[in-house]
Amino acid sequence: MTPTTVKEAQIFLAEATNLLTEWPSAFQEEVSNRLRRGDQSASTAPERLGRWYQRLMRFTDPAFGDFRSVLGETVNGSFAGPYLGAAAADSDGCREWISAAEAARIIGIRPDRIVHAVASKQIYGKLFNRGFGHRHVVIRKATADTIRAHRNRFGDKKALRDLWGVSRNQFDLLREAGFMASIEVTELPALVDANHDLEAARKMIDRIAADAKPVQGKTVALKAINLRFTTDRKGVLAVLRAIHDGTLRPAVGSVGENLTALEFDQAEVEFILKETLRGPGLTVQEVGRMTGWKGQCIAHWCDVGLLNHETFEHAGRVGRLIRMEDLVRFQGEYVPSATLAKRMQTSSRGLMTRLGEMGVDLIGAFQDGSAWRGHLVRLADLAAAGGAGRLTND
Repeated sequence: MTPTTVKEAQIFLAEATNLLTEWPSAFQEEVSNRLRRGDQSASTAPERLGRWYQRLMRFTDPAFGDFRSVLGETVNGSFAGPYLGAAAADSDGCREWISAAEAARIIGIRPDRIVHAVASKQIYGKLFNRGFGHRHVVIRKATADTIRAHRNRFGDKKALRDLWGVSRNQFDLLREAGFMASIEVTELPALVDANHDLEAARKMIDRIAADAKPVQGKTVALKAINLRFTTDRKGVLAVLRAIHDGTLRPAVGSVGENLTALEFDQAEVEFILKETLRGPGLTVQEVGRMTGWKGQCIAHWCDVGLLNHETFEHAGRVGRLIRMEDLVRFQGEYVPSATLAKRMQTSSRGLMTRLGEMGVDLIGAFQDGSAWRGHLVRLADLAAAGGAGRLTND
């Protein structure tokens, strides 16, 4: 109230003096107390402070700038409602809570999406209901910053294609080859629309590029490994899977900011294509692991025509591919003497001597230094000579 007597003026001035002599802490405390005493259902700072705020804001002379500045800082730090008023809006203070409209500007979406997200408890915020269905929503500024960071992290297909530098068709091939397993996210953070994790996509580029190796021969760029490079779709996918798995490594010097900048050993790419085109089969090493036979022996049996196979060239060397049906046919016709000796619980030398006495000839052997390896027993010859029963009885 306006003082009307000397006594009232003294009381009024004493209170005002306290606010001024302990500046600005006393004034800040006064503002904070008025915010606490005000209508707690009010969603705006002017409404919470009431007539006191309105009277103070009438003093527009620059001499009152300090009051307005401290008022704004205090409201910024103490009031969690969505609307601060003219004084706080001009303040440089850092606020913990901001309105849905301000958060929407930070994030880059419509305010009603934030209101709905708070109402549906997708994100934490405060909801103020005023009047007839009018709602004010506030969220923490840190929440808005996190949502903005998430939206920057995730992108749509176009954003991912641009990051990797690939065309639509090659993007589809990469998806089919398994490149999206760690990129596409099904459970997205709140208010994120796109589901491609661009950060994971960058990490994939870094992982592949970090394993680069020197390549002496010709190279082929990843962007060229498509259905124009070869019409064998299965082969293209096999090459891309090898790149993703790290078995096909990029060439040193080709590493850039996207996938299309990567170059790969053309001979290795062609080998994968040829291997895929041949269809299913086993290498000498794979047959050795399955049977326990030595790779030298298997390769020799292939070379002398006892074990059917196909050959292919890789890095100037000849490889052998053995189909499963050919391996089964071989096992139905021959048995290595070492395998037979092991089953008979005898030595290879002793078994070979006894087979010679029975008139069973051994085939398929080759000389390795001073030793002979790879002896085979034809099962038909063994059966004709009396078989394993005769060997056991003797």
